[in-house]
This record gives sequence, structure tokens and C-alpha cells, in this order.
Amino acid sequence: MRLNVYEFMYGDTKEVLYELSLNEAELPNVYDYPIVYPVDVNVVLFKADGAHYFSIEGNYIYKAECDRCLESISRKTAFK
Repeated sequence: MRLNVYEFMYGDTKEVLYELSLNEAELPNVYDYPIVYPVDVNVVLFKADGAHYFSIEGNYIYKAECDRCLESISRKTAFK
């Protein structure tokens, strides 16, 4: 996935928010537990003191087995 950040980089915009829903082709699962797609991601680009910064946060759901009863469970996890 590509984001067009030209306007942010060279324009007067001080902050840009991208709300993304990534599918398996854009964010392949390389972990032991299956991920439930889409994975929601928020990307914030902002300028401060003449520099450019970014922040990324989101959440996803994965499936696993319960350690106690071995039943199939789903867990929602946030990341930054």
C-alpha cells in the first residue's frame, strides 16, 4: 500500500490522519496464530519544530487455543 504524502511534505498541512483497513495481501500473517482480517491501522503524520513525525497505532484480532481448556478463542490486541 502506498500513501500520497506530497501535500503533507510540501504543503501547509500540519497534520494528516490515514485510517486504513489492511487485508492479507497488504499485511501477510507471519505469526503462529491466524489473524482475522482486516487489520485496522491509524497513521498520523505531523509537523513540529521544522521536523516531520509519524505515529502508528491500531488493533487486530487473532485466533488461538485457550491454555487451560484448549477451546478456540479470539483475542483483540492493540499495538503502537
